[in-house]
Amino acid sequence: MAELNRRCGLADSATVGVLLLLSWRFLLAGIIWMLIFPTARSGWTRASIWRVLILSLPFTIAMIAQQMSLARIAPAVNAFLTSLNVLFVPLIVACITRRFPSRSLAICIAFAVVGIWMLTSTGSVEPSNPGGARIGLGEILGVGCSILFSVHILLINALLKRDTPARMVGGQFLVTGVSMLVLSLLVHPVTRSSAVLFAPFSPGLLTNFLMLVILATLLSFGLMLQFQPRLEPERAALIYLTEPIFAAAYAWILAGDGLTPGQLAGAALIIVANSLVEWLGQRRILKVAIPAADGV
Repeated sequence: MAELNRRCGLADSATVGVLLLLSWRFLLAGIIWMLIFPTARSGWTRASIWRVLILSLPFTIAMIAQQMSLARIAPAVNAFLTSLNVLFVPLIVACITRRFPSRSLAICIAFAVVGIWMLTSTGSVEPSNPGGARIGLGEILGVGCSILFSVHILLINALLKRDTPARMVGGQFLVTGVSMLVLSLLVHPVTRSSAVLFAPFSPGLLTNFLMLVILATLLSFGLMLQFQPRLEPERAALIYLTEPIFAAAYAWILAGDGLTPGQLAGAALIIVANSLVEWLGQRRILKVAIPAADGV
């Protein structure tokens, strides 16, 4: 994103790089997905189109907010703010269904929220916030995208039970890519130049761009939409908390952006929260299975 903005003579945090990169990222992923999976190309109905549009709307806006946040704050901080969906998902579910999470899950969520707070203590790195205050535009955008991703998580569970996951994945990729490409061309006239429009495919950016498409788009979101409906949305949100752990690790390995002892403690709390919910889940299964076995 930063390099695309520099080629346009703009600041690293400009929205041109955000929209242009996301448009090609999802458009190319959608084309590849449709070519690989025949089930994604067949069986489309008017209902399927509506499901894809509903699924894509919060996702597209969330991706824009997340990438604009990423241009302003550290990658690890961005990832942990995004992971606040562990809090927003059960809150939204409770408001809709009046079904509150179990006590054990609530305790795990509390651990995770404390861990997120500890890990976001680095502060903003945006130029408008040189003092490093904790709440800046980057942080606000990060929380906003977390709320939208929470809605997306709930929509996955609600909509994919009625349709083919492969069809929904490919449709979401294409809708997101096309909408962002149109938005780029309308909002930023500079992208109408072929040199700028096709910049992600230039030799200096192509390797990173292809890794973004294959690893962070096709594989990650493909697996997400395929397997998440097998879990309760609150449980899925808790599992997604492992994402910032990897983000922090990659930031340290690739960019030397290390974590403070307090942030490491926050990461440990998140791991404890995930481990605890798995352990409590296994205990519940054993309590049900053992009496049944005794009665045989």
